[in-house]
Amino acid sequence: MKTLDEVIAYFDNQTQQRHVYLTEDAEVIYNDALHYLKHLQEYYEMSREHHEPNPPLTWDELKQMEGKPVWVEFEKNGNHWLIITDIKSNGAVGRGVYGENAPLYKDCIGTDWQAYRKEKS
Repeated sequence: MKTLDEVIAYFDNQTQQRHVYLTEDAEVIYNDALHYLKHLQEYYEMSREHHEPNPPLTWDELKQMEGKPVWVEFEKNGNHWLIITDIKSNGAVGRGVYGENAPLYKDCIGTDWQAYRKEKS
């Protein structure tokens, strides 16, 4: 059995190099099938991304996230998206949605707070 990507590639190729003429009804069904297959492929990709592992970031990984958003779960202050704006050897600063700064002390990773690449479900 061919993969979804292979089937879509075949249909795309046939559409571009079609030598057999289809009736108008068959042409509509052919194009609809290709349209639905592409939507199925998009849905599959989104589903796969959603189920990919989301391990906690290590300190070294967090240092590479400067200027990027991270999902931070705080032990006492809830969970927030933060953009890492300043990283020092002993800690980092994340800027929240409303402009507030949240200190992320290196020694407290895994106890007071934990950062992730995407929101935990």
